[in-house]
Order: sequence, then structure tokens, then C-alpha cells
Amino acid sequence: MNLFKCLIYILLSLAILTLGVGYAQLSSTISLEATITGSMQKGVFISDVSEAQGVTINTYFSTVLNSEVVLANSNDAKTLTITLYNNSPDNYAFDSIGYDAAIAGGYTNSNITFTHTLQKYQRIDANKSLEFTITFAFKNGYTPTTTESLQSILDFHFHLWGEEDNTDYETFLSSFLVDLNKGYGLNDKNNNQKGEEVEAAIKKEKILYPHTKIKGGNLEHLSNGITEGLTFVYRYINDTTFYLYTYEDKYCLSSYDGEQVDCYRTTLEYNTATEMWEIQSTYSGKAEIDLIENHYYYINYATWIGNMI
Repeated sequence: MNLFKCLIYILLSLAILTLGVGYAQLSSTISLEATITGSMQKGVFISDVSEAQGVTINTYFSTVLNSEVVLANSNDAKTLTITLYNNSPDNYAFDSIGYDAAIAGGYTNSNITFTHTLQKYQRIDANKSLEFTITFAFKNGYTPTTTESLQSILDFHFHLWGEEDNTDYETFLSSFLVDLNKGYGLNDKNNNQKGEEVEAAIKKEKILYPHTKIKGGNLEHLSNGITEGLTFVYRYINDTTFYLYTYEDKYCLSSYDGEQVDCYRTTLEYNTATEMWEIQSTYSGKAEIDLIENHYYYINYATWIGNMI
């Protein structure tokens, strides 16, 4: 009988111990989940999305926006205002917006496109917010026969400030050496000598604004649209050294004379051994825009402030 009581006592003790361990695990799990749910997200994340008629925000978390947009006709468009917050001691820069059409709801209607006001490599300062808009509309030239909708899961990509991937810009720069708008690159020697025409014009003009000085100087046709919205200016330094400045077209369309603007400056040098122009270095920075010919704008390089990229 005493043996039986001892056995019962041992079994009861084990059961109580097991329950205690299980409760402790459950309590720990609940506490962990509560901490995760209640804690602030790290890095750059979407902190707010405005409401708009015809748009359903399914969810947004981290850098992902899941929404459904309904457009009634070819003139219809829906604009959302999105707020990003950088909960980090480091500055970040914007890269791109992407989606995976292969997943369910990734991007369900190719007739509807979107544009946004974020700029490539736009900086989001540490512990600061940044507000921008994204607009959904039908493709140009497409006429819907009925109301259409788009379900999309968009992912906004960022990287640490100062760690830019300049592949696109390097591709763009190469166009100034070869095949600048079909034969106006500096090294295009065998295409009706157009490259030599450009070189001679730069040396003569000292400041060359190719949109007006050279036929076909429209950047929108370069590098598959990488340069859309940019303006470029050559500046003569000496017979073997040119500066190439690029900056946004918006500064040409407004009265920004004398103001500091963001731009790139690339040094192009002539290699006498190969008789070819080469890219030596590129800097990112600010410079003053001055007026030329009472209509066009150029970079006043004397005011340049920049850092190598």
C-alpha cells in the first residue's frame, strides 16, 4: 500500500512539473509575440498610406504595399500618398519599386501602370519621414471597354546611403563615348565623323549644351530610358580634358538661375596612345546653375561642391 501511494505521488509530481514547464513555455511565447507585435519596425518602412476612393489597401508592412485599384475609364487615375519612416541611425537611399507577377496578386493587370514621385537614390534621413505619391492609371493609348481593376503587391527597395549601385549611370556614361543618340559619341569616328564634330564643337564653344547645339542630343533616347528626365552639358577644360555634367530637366524648365542643384560631374580624358576618350572619375554633388543665351542653363563649375562616387 505504501508503495502504491509512493507511485501515485511520483506520477502526480511529474504531471505538475510538466504542466509548469508547459505554462512557462506558453507564457514565454505569448510574451515574445506581444513584444514582436508591439515593437517598432527597424530600417525604412511604410508608416502610413492615405485612403482614396476606388482603392482598397489590403495591408502594408515593412516596405510592401498590398492594394487593389479600380479604374472606371481611360481618364481615371488613383493617387495614394505614402509616408516612409526611417527608424534607423543611418541614412538610406531609394532604389526602385518592384513586384513579382508570378505570385498570386503580384500584379494582375498589365493594362494599368503606376508612376511615383520618388527619385532614384533619393535620401531618407535617419529617424525622419518622407512623403511621396504613387498614381495608378491606364497605359497611354489603351481604351478600356469596362471598369478594370489591378491587384498588386509592390515592394519598395532601399540601401544604405553612400552604397549606390551606379551600374545604370555607368551604362549611361558610356553612351557619351560611343553611339550617343546613334553616332554622336565622342569615339564614333567612323559614323560620318560625328564624334569628331562633337569634339570640335566642345572645343569651340567651351560650354556646349547638346540639346541645342547638336542634332539628336535628346537624352530620352539613351540607354533604354535610363537617362529620361536628365540634361547634360559639356565643359571644355583643355584639349584632352572635358567635364560632363548631368542634372534634372526640371531645373531647365523653371527659373532656377543661381541656385545650387544636385548633379553629377564626370571627367573625360583623351588617351593619345589609343586616340580614344575615356571616363576617368565621376563625382556627385551640387553646383550653381547659370543662364546662357537668355534661355538655356549650364553648370557654373566654379561653385562645384562634390564627392567621388
